[in-house]
Amino acid sequence: MPQYLLHITHLRLPRFIAFTWLIFSLLSASSSQAQALPGPGNTLDFNGYSTSIHTETSNRGILDKVTVEAWIRTNSSSYQWILGKYSNSLVEEKGYHLITQNGTASFNGRANVGVYMSSGPSTTRIDDGRWHHVVGVCDIDVWKIYVDGVLENSRAYGYSKADLTTSSTLAIGKYFVQSENFFSGEIDEIKLWRTALTAEQIQANMCRKLTTAPAELVGYYTFDQSSGTTVIDKGSVPVNGTLQNFGNAPWKLSGAPIGDLSASIYGSNLSKAKLGLKAANGDSAIVSSLALTDGVQLYAVNQAPSIKPVGSATDTYFGVFSRGSTGTYQLRLHPEAGASSCTDLYTRSTNTNTWTEAAPVLSNESLVLAAQSYRSEYIPVSSAGDGGKVDITGGTLLCPGSALQLGVSVPGASAYKWSTGATTSTISVTQAGTYSVTVTLAGGCTITGSQTVVAPTLALEGETLLCSGSSVQLRAVTPTAGVSFKWNTGATTATLAVTKAGTYTVTATFPNGCTLTSSRTISIPTLQLTGPSLVCPGTTVQLKAQAAPTATYKWSTGATTATLPVTQAGTYTVTATFANGCTLTSSTTLSAPTVRVTGATLLCANSTTTLQATATPATGATFQWSTGATTAAIQVTKPGTYRVTTQFPSGCTVTSQHTVVQPALKLSADTLLCPNGTLQLRVQSITAGATGVRWNTGATTEALIVAQPGTYTLVATYPNGCQVEARRTVVQPKLTLSADTVLCAGRALSLTPTLTVAGATYRWSTGATTASISPAQAGTYTLTVTYPNGCTLTAKRTVIQPAVAIAGATQICAGGSVQLQATEGKGVVYKWNTGATTAAISVTKPGTYSVSATYPGGCTVTDEHTVMLFQPTLTITGDSLLCPGAAEPFRPLGRVLPPTVGAMAPPPPMFPLQPLARTPSRLPIHRVAPSASA
Repeated sequence: MPQYLLHITHLRLPRFIAFTWLIFSLLSASSSQAQALPGPGNTLDFNGYSTSIHTETSNRGILDKVTVEAWIRTNSSSYQWILGKYSNSLVEEKGYHLITQNGTASFNGRANVGVYMSSGPSTTRIDDGRWHHVVGVCDIDVWKIYVDGVLENSRAYGYSKADLTTSSTLAIGKYFVQSENFFSGEIDEIKLWRTALTAEQIQANMCRKLTTAPAELVGYYTFDQSSGTTVIDKGSVPVNGTLQNFGNAPWKLSGAPIGDLSASIYGSNLSKAKLGLKAANGDSAIVSSLALTDGVQLYAVNQAPSIKPVGSATDTYFGVFSRGSTGTYQLRLHPEAGASSCTDLYTRSTNTNTWTEAAPVLSNESLVLAAQSYRSEYIPVSSAGDGGKVDITGGTLLCPGSALQLGVSVPGASAYKWSTGATTSTISVTQAGTYSVTVTLAGGCTITGSQTVVAPTLALEGETLLCSGSSVQLRAVTPTAGVSFKWNTGATTATLAVTKAGTYTVTATFPNGCTLTSSRTISIPTLQLTGPSLVCPGTTVQLKAQAAPTATYKWSTGATTATLPVTQAGTYTVTATFANGCTLTSSTTLSAPTVRVTGATLLCANSTTTLQATATPATGATFQWSTGATTAAIQVTKPGTYRVTTQFPSGCTVTSQHTVVQPALKLSADTLLCPNGTLQLRVQSITAGATGVRWNTGATTEALIVAQPGTYTLVATYPNGCQVEARRTVVQPKLTLSADTVLCAGRALSLTPTLTVAGATYRWSTGATTASISPAQAGTYTLTVTYPNGCTLTAKRTVIQPAVAIAGATQICAGGSVQLQATEGKGVVYKWNTGATTAAISVTKPGTYSVSATYPGGCTVTDEHTVMLFQPTLTITGDSLLCPGAAEPFRPLGRVLPPTVGAMAPPPPMFPLQPLARTPSRLPIHRVAPSASA
């Protein structure tokens, strides 16, 4: 893709980012190619009352966004349509149309929302007979109008959904539905987009043609036909148009400012800006010193103009278009070979005009025109013929050891000056290099040409390794065209397919007769794998792969080195990959001596088994067992691991071992059976290989559920007849506490369960969690034991604190008896101070009686009881004088004291107390106190 320079000097503008000689690369190589017609090509002139172009009704994917571009030239200020696809509110109320009215442009339409939308009029008048680029944009609810690359009006309508589709025909130059509002003037380069373009996108494309339409450019009418009534659509969704009422030969040259490539700059202050562009032939132009304009387009046409200037012109020209009619600028045009005094610059206003000489200033091999205005096109012209070019003859190839004649022939030349210093029209050169000549013409101007002389070169390319069954392409390469080749095989092509190893030579013959020869040797790659064939256990050997120095390796082990350390026997494969992609594979097998010990692995108690060592290879092998035996076979009577070391004649030593085990069987440890519960006895470990198991209950499973205490036996049987057994005694726990329940003073008492089991947990009614407790007071104590298997048992004991008390009367009447009773207890032994050993005694005498009570366990307590003699008193009351004839009752004074608690009742009086007869006289009263025995 050609690259073109877009020169923009450092800008300090409100509407621009600062640039420094920005490189601009065209989007498509085709955009720089010449069109069928140069510049803007052709256009159509619409008469304003009957001419138009009809297309079809297709909406081409346009829904809620659209952009319409057109170049127009008109003098009419009437209401006229440039392009429209529109139905009014009486039909569909949808569509769009780009129009001019009252000398301004606007973009209007309906989007099925009940409102007629308009961008509003442009600020630039377009009825001035000049070419203007007008663009209408609908971006859903925003309608815009651009003129010459600048947004001049827009209106937003605030709806979120639009529908521009309509069944109406798209027409150019009139309102199709009502067949009115015909356009008067020229129209060129119409572009219809199904998207809303930005100002930058519009500015980038308005002054250049597109040879390939982007997908969003659905309609593209260039009007570049020269005959017929069909307008070709070059868009991505093409719909050709048909001319209406144009008559014969309507096509004419267009004056629109359009080229094959363009660059642009816009802003409110462009005085310090520079705009540059390079054409396809290498000529370049720079626009600077901009004034009185806010936008400039610089375009290039990459072919000769339709109207040619006088003299020898180049096949490329430039154009400048500035917004407004008052803009000024300076143009600097630099031909690729540089301008000279023989180079002139011609200019014209548009593509439809003839060229006139511009009298530029020659500066640094560039042509400069100052104070240019509005728009013009520019082309360099040489007075030396052929555009001022100097053609040097003699060729560009210099054969080794020879000379080359370079010469020039310019009509009217008066002098020559070569870069070698020669002043003749021809020179002889013997070395490669660039040679230039300056030719002075009769009028005094000079032109320059140059020629690069090179020595022919020949290179032979291709692989030097030939894969088996494939071919190699050898290529003879030279930058020179027109070279013929001859191989030593007889082939005459630049390339040669080689299927055999050997040396291949090619001779190249150049157009000037030079010959060069080059050779290449082709070989077939090889791979060699070396190393020993035996590896001793515990040692390492090296395998080595050998191929071309650039080959890479991949072993079957994954290793990628040329050598491979090997410690084990086996087959090892290596693949070598060569620089040309060839692969070769080689394998080797390493063996190692082995020893295999066979024999039984199970040994019954009190039995014997044979172990046999077998060596490979067997010849010359000797054996040394860990038992000291040196035979190949040994007899063993005990379980264990038996090792044999075998010595081979190669020096390898191999050790092997064999383990003999005696069958063992172990049952699970849980032997506690909860009351009313079950217990599972199961095999905890067993030597592998048993053919079956059998319990003494007859069960043949490894697990047994038992519900009764007892001894259970399991026997495991092995294939060699060995049997091994294991047994477990299952008990059902019964919880009782120690019998000591008497709490003696000064002596500790311990309550302990009669059965303790490891892992059991304990909880007493006191809160204690130990197996035993020492009560400090009498009471009932309860113990709950939880065994590891989950059983829970409870037991209780009542602890008593020994005590004895004597019950009985504390008084005794003379001659009577008193019953004394000591507190009774089971198993208690009594001892009274009277010598009695019963719980109760009868006493007849007053005194202190004591008893000792010895409880089971030896705890002894005592008590005593005092019995006193009961001695009652009696007092008689009454007068001691008895009057004559009177009677005086005789009664005892006082009372008989009751006996103390437990004493016997006093005996009745010894005599009756009778009342005494009273006498009249007063007699003294005798008080008689009863005797102690009364």
